[in-house]
Amino acid sequence: MMNPFVDMDNYDIRSKFQGISNVSDLASFLQISRKSLAYYSNKKFTERHYEVFEIPKKSGGTRIIEAPKDAIKLIQRKLAYAISLNYTPLNCVAGFAQGRGVTYGAKKHRKQREVLNFDLDNFFPLNFQVKCNDDNEFLIVV
Repeated sequence: MMNPFVDMDNYDIRSKFQGISNVSDLASFLQISRKSLAYYSNKKFTERHYEVFEIPKKSGGTRIIEAPKDAIKLIQRKLAYAISLNYTPLNCVAGFAQGRGVTYGAKKHRKQREVLNFDLDNFFPLNFQVKCNDDNEFLIVV
């Protein structure tokens, strides 16, 4: 993953991310105004930030894709990059972890008689919003 920040190295990103304690800090860290952060995190405007289209599935039917437009994509990339610098997944984690995947996860189950595999249907359309309360605590609202 490439560094999406302007004029910040990994050390600065890691330390500034750990120092976020309120909405103003978060906006500053993301290199956007607090007003822009409020706009991009407001549930009422979600549809404006995504391009929605369908692609065919191999098994038939279609899959709905909600692709972020450039501005929100940059915010998401910055957050993902900062989290990746500050988070080391446990050894049991295989999915969505850099350098790990299906093979990594499957190795742990090689000699098992049975293995259960499942997919969460419609997981990504879950709509949530991050808010900051009066005590400057971040809340995730589903």
